[in-house]
Amino acid sequence: MISDSTIPGSGALGIAHVFPRQQGSYNDLQNSMANLINFGAYGVPNVGPSLCGYSPETTDEELCARYFQLAVVSPLAIMTNGLDNLDFQPFNFTAKGRDSIINSLYQRLRFMIQMRSELYRVSRKGGALLSPMFTQFGYTEWVQAPQDLQSVMFGSSIKVDLVFSQFTNEKEVRFQPGTKWVNLNTMEIISIPAVQPQFGIMMKAGIEDPVNMF
Repeated sequence: MISDSTIPGSGALGIAHVFPRQQGSYNDLQNSMANLINFGAYGVPNVGPSLCGYSPETTDEELCARYFQLAVVSPLAIMTNGLDNLDFQPFNFTAKGRDSIINSLYQRLRFMIQMRSELYRVSRKGGALLSPMFTQFGYTEWVQAPQDLQSVMFGSSIKVDLVFSQFTNEKEVRFQPGTKWVNLNTMEIISIPAVQPQFGIMMKAGIEDPVNMF
């Protein structure tokens, strides 16, 4: 059930919530991640933003592609910008924009088993689906930059690095010293650039495969 009104702990009853209509901007995109974390902390993990915004002023393919990347770890992924914005529909994008979104949809399906498992765990035992890095590794400059919500933990073992700014082709990725991570895009221990169509998604080395789909 999708409700406009929520109370703490309502996620245990299967209540979901779509964030209030956003115009569609990089600031809205960053706020969506903050909302995902905050609602999870209050026991309402089944939430998500309106992808690409509800009434964007301009057709920004990169912004829409970044929204779809966020949708990989967002329980709800809904487009509600309506028939009045056909130019802002992904099927009207350039080949680069469509390829980026297709890649994100593939990643969402790839990690759907992980998503369902984590949501079940949270509904029964509490906890969070998404959490800042410092909640698991402590707050140091090597873990997470101040006010940075672009790097989060998806469940307890997967680290996701997103981009919430325009014209960004590279991003500094931080890790806890002494830990090992596996790049789930290539299965190698490397640093991922932030260019489309891929985004950084890594798993702690030595953890059992959470998706069983490699």
